[in-house]
Parts: sequence; structure tokens; C-alpha cells
Amino acid sequence: MRTPKATGTNHNILQWARKNAGYSASEVAKKMDKKTEVITSWENGEDVPTFKQLSKLSKIYHYPSAFFFAEEVPEDEPLPSDYRTMPDRNIENFPEIIFEIKDAQERREIALELTQKLDIPLPEFDLECSLDDDPEDIAFKIREYLDVTIEEQLKWKKDKYTALNNWKTILESKGILIFQFTGISPQEIRAYAIDQRPLPVIGINTGDDPRARNFSIFHELAHIITGTSGVCDLNDRHKKIERFCDEVAAKFLVPPSKLLEMDEVRNHEGLYWEDEDLRSLGNKFGVSREVILISLVKLGKSTWNIYKQIKETWASESDEDGEHKIPYYIKVKSWNGDYYTGLVLQAYHNKLINRLDLSSYMGNIKLEHIAKMES
Repeated sequence: MRTPKATGTNHNILQWARKNAGYSASEVAKKMDKKTEVITSWENGEDVPTFKQLSKLSKIYHYPSAFFFAEEVPEDEPLPSDYRTMPDRNIENFPEIIFEIKDAQERREIALELTQKLDIPLPEFDLECSLDDDPEDIAFKIREYLDVTIEEQLKWKKDKYTALNNWKTILESKGILIFQFTGISPQEIRAYAIDQRPLPVIGINTGDDPRARNFSIFHELAHIITGTSGVCDLNDRHKKIERFCDEVAAKFLVPPSKLLEMDEVRNHEGLYWEDEDLRSLGNKFGVSREVILISLVKLGKSTWNIYKQIKETWASESDEDGEHKIPYYIKVKSWNGDYYTGLVLQAYHNKLINRLDLSSYMGNIKLEHIAKMES
């Protein structure tokens, strides 16, 4: 028996949803195992999908099936204009990033709503700087604002996650939501920022090494405090801003004066650096060896030619530490951040939301994992 047609489907909404998700008609056709002409016929009103086909479309576009029966086409949802990605690719044609950004925006709105319902004070991040400021001055202001000394930071070397977890906790206490995402290669997108006050958002890619994520956090923080946030693009139009934010992050995480005090630097001879020393310094500051090497070049302790030579030797390396298995419920908390997770659980225990809401707000987590998440 054939599935009945979804008569009443709004063809204009079908077209809007596809474009809003960043797909071409041919890409959707491939996912649906149909010819492009079939998708086009649905979108121009010549035909309608079956209920089964509509259900599949709803999963592709991330909207419930009932959404496609509405009478009016929604207004276009604004997306960040820039993002930190390697290849030249327009965000409007990048569904994975679009879905991630929209999900982050939705979780931020949920956090604001739950904060109000719980009647708890909202931490307000209010640090602002200018692109005209010196990056080292901005780095100092950030450190002063977060109230973390470099000596304290250097103690965070229990493992490669210690510094990352500490920075996330500190920034969330100041009113910044830290989300982590997966399923997108770091070569496509490493991080993004949404500068909407209160509760601006920083998103970081779990595919990156934790030390690289530390750098991404403060690169994006520099975007937020200078009013240039979004998702960072490395095309010519934004290279100056990207270099500026890189400089702020580097000067914050690896203060030049402190780097020069380190034994590995004071006792070093020549301009070439062995991998062992770069790793040692990176572990102490909680950054990648590349950030250390670039900092050394800028201090005159190496050269850009040597940097290029050393970086070429890294290209053929596999993952430095490998990826250990992390329980699912811990991953969920990591993706959502402690602040957001805490709000949702508190709202649940105060009977402001039910278990299905809790599951939905946390990313459709299975109910069986909720108890583990609270332990």
C-alpha cells in the first residue's frame, strides 16, 4: 500500500527550509534518492511529497513535519557573517554549521528563559575592548577580569583536559556559555562565537586537541569583546581581524615575559627547537606546540623559515595522544557546558520542565542517561 500524499504541504516553506538549511535541490535529491526534478516539483507546487517523504525531509531540514503545513513562510533567520574555518566555503551552503549555530542560539534562548523562571541572578559579561587597543593590553585586561594569574594557569598540567575544563568553568561563571560540538571536521570549522548579551556563546570543536581548544576559546573571546564575533572566516576580508584575535589569544595564554623566564627558553641555544621542548612548553601553558613556536619566532628566538621546516615535519604525524573512550552522559554535559546543564537540571527538579523537556533541551539525550548525568 502506497503512503498517501501530504496534501496541504506549503511548497514555499519546502523551498525556504531547503535554502535556510544550506542545501541545493540536487543535494536534497541525492539524500532522498530522487531526481532533482522531483524536489523542484514539490517546491514549485506541481506535486507534493508523500507523508513518508515529508518525514524524511523534516529530518534533513531539522523541522517537524507539521511545520511544512503552515500558511506563512518564516522570516529568514540571521546567521553569523564570519567563521573560523580553513577552506573557502560560504556559510549559507554549509548545513552542518548552520544547524550547529541555530542549535546554539536556541539553547541560549532556553538558558535565558530558565534563568528568569528560576528567578536566579544572571551573570553579565561586560568586558569590552577595541581593535585599536594593543593585543597585549587586551590580554592583560582579560586576565585581570577573569582573576587568574599566570602562575595559577601554569599549575593546570595534570592532563591535557585540566586547563580546558578550568577555562570553561571560569568563563561560564562570568556569563559566557561554552558549548562544544562534534561531527564537523576541525579543518572545516574550529570555533564560533555569538555576541548577544547577556549570555554570549563560544562554541569549540571536540575534534581539536584540548590545547588547541584553549586557544580557540580565547580567539573567540577576543571577537566578542571587540564586537567582531561570528564564526571566523579566513578570507582576505577578515585576515586582519583574525590575526588580531590570534595575537590576543597568544599573548593571554603565553605571556611573552613569562615564556622568556621558562628554563627551556633560558637554557636554549640556537634558533632551531626540538619537539620535546616545544611539547614541554605547550603542556605547561596549556597550548599547542605550534602556538609556542610562533611565540618564540615573534620573540626572536626562532625564524619563520625554521617554523615552516618544523611544521612540515608535523604534517605526516597521526593524532598525538589518540582518543580515549568517554561515557556518553559525560559527552552530553561537555557539549552543553556546566552552566546550561545546571540550569536545565535545576528547572527539572523545580518541576518547571518535565523529563521530555529535559531530554529535548539537552540534545535529545536518552532518559536512561539523566541519572548518570546528575551523579
